[in-house]
Amino acid sequence: MRFDTIKISSYLVYMLQGQRPRLEVLVDGGDILHVRVNDGSEIMIYLIESDITDYEIKNIVNENSARRVYSLFILWCDLLLPRDGTYYIPDDWMRILLALHGDKIYAFDAYDAEAFIFPIFFDGIGAARDIRHGGAIDAQFLNVKRIKTPFSPDEWYVANFDIAAAPSTPLAPYFDLLGINPTTDRALIKRAYRAAARRFHPDLNDTDEAHHQMQQINEAYARILRVLDEQDKPL
Repeated sequence: MRFDTIKISSYLVYMLQGQRPRLEVLVDGGDILHVRVNDGSEIMIYLIESDITDYEIKNIVNENSARRVYSLFILWCDLLLPRDGTYYIPDDWMRILLALHGDKIYAFDAYDAEAFIFPIFFDGIGAARDIRHGGAIDAQFLNVKRIKTPFSPDEWYVANFDIAAAPSTPLAPYFDLLGINPTTDRALIKRAYRAAARRFHPDLNDTDEAHHQMQQINEAYARILRVLDEQDKPL
């Protein structure tokens, strides 16, 4: 477990510094990253690989917010979070993270040499939610904000990977299938495809729905690359 967390931490630092050149890593503790972004805001990023309680989350966020430091939680998907396509009633600690990160929880997974960080959406209203795994996050959309929640009388300082509004494009439905934004670069498109393909690969998911989804993902990836290749051709 510790090996995967260190792998994810290294990948996250590499990705953040690649997309945010002025981002400064103040502390890299493997499962906790303390970074400063270009506007001076400081963010504590927690890579969670074991059970965590609602009390622990509230305590962390309250302490950070009192210091005007923003909190971001990323959890080990396979161990702690529901599978894609399931119908799930969030636990109490999940409800706090959903309030923090806008009805989604950020997750990480590591397969062989590959590392992935992606949002898990809890769609719908009411007690039970439809679980939908999104595509790979894009570090350029890391941002901070202050929010009010029912869990504290004080404002909480929170960080998210919120995707900015993207210009309309005929490829938008294909980017949606991969769970990424049309402004994403080629490296992240490839990573998002690998993450999506792994979830629906016949060796891991032999349902008819997964087979259909895999076909759609392959088509989306092929169409996106075809258009990008055409755009890159010299005039």
